[in-house]
Amino acid sequence: GGNRPGWLVEAIAEYVRYELSPPDDAWRRDVDRTDPSRVDYHHAYRDTALYLRWIQAQGHPDLVRHLNRAMKNRTFTDKTWTEISGKNPDEWLQAYRDAKGK
Repeated sequence: GGNRPGWLVEAIAEYVRYELSPPDDAWRRDVDRTDPSRVDYHHAYRDTALYLRWIQAQGHPDLVRHLNRAMKNRTFTDKTWTEISGKNPDEWLQAYRDAKGK
């Protein structure tokens, strides 16, 4: 029940995996080599871990916690991202690609 986008559920799991993996872990090193221009949060969950980390670094350090809680409490809607961070996922994706492309 509720609005819980599958891509976001998987992305949060990959975010947690990334955060808990040692820096020298082969999986984490592979994720670190991700080409930002190819990140698509709907299809590449492991790449989305970096996208989520980057958004948090832009002044939204509790983004993942708030998104996770909203999905768990079944209060997540299409507006949740904007309410928490001021932008929707597509706007954040463009900002991410712009920043990483420089």
